Amino acid sequence: MPGPHQDRARTTRERLVHGAALVFADLGYTASLSDITEAIGISKGGFYHHFRTKDAIAAAVIDGGVVTDEPMSGSALAPPTGGHPWAQLMVDLASRLAALTPEVPAIRAAHRLATEPSTPFFGQIWRHYLPAITHVLQQAHEMGELLPWIDSDEMARTWIAAYTGYDLMRRSDPENLPQDIVGLNRSMVVQGVRLEVQRELDLTIQRGRNLAAAHPLYARAKALAAAYS
Repeated sequence: MPGPHQDRARTTRERLVHGAALVFADLGYTASLSDITEAIGISKGGFYHHFRTKDAIAAAVIDGGVVTDEPMSGSALAPPTGGHPWAQLMVDLASRLAALTPEVPAIRAAHRLATEPSTPFFGQIWRHYLPAITHVLQQAHEMGELLPWIDSDEMARTWIAAYTGYDLMRRSDPENLPQDIVGLNRSMVVQGVRLEVQRELDLTIQRGRNLAAAHPLYARAKALAAAYS
């Protein structure tokens, strides 16, 4: 069982990562260690006890801002439940991430750090998500959900590239990202999914919000905000 010292260390590290996420989300990789320590209210000595460099805490922020599920990663991605086709799962992954973005500072920070070419983390986000998205669309193709001429690998890259573009456009107003992604999902579905499958899909913004609210990152972000704001 962890002792009081370990509990304090864990709490301090948690506060550091949460505070750094807020700073990186606002300033990107240009944020200095002084920006981070001043925002959190900790000395640099206290910071260095937990993280040696800005890169180290940035990596911790990114780790906390990647949306993962045990059954929803890579080739182990679970088939949809409740009779929904694989195309619905693809829509859900995009709409849920969009709904989580304005609620979870670590997601905003991770996406910003991973889309700044000058950082050592450039591209890390889409390298994480691409295998899972590709797998879902390959399964959709095998199940006959996609139009016959659609290349599922190309569709996965296009979906992620378009999502990233919308995310960049909404850096200053992430609360509008979910509606943008509803439009993106609709466009991708119309272009690549068979009409009879399209009729089964739920593309509403509310579905994405419901999925986001059920994800552990949502509750964790609310708890961190309440504890450290």
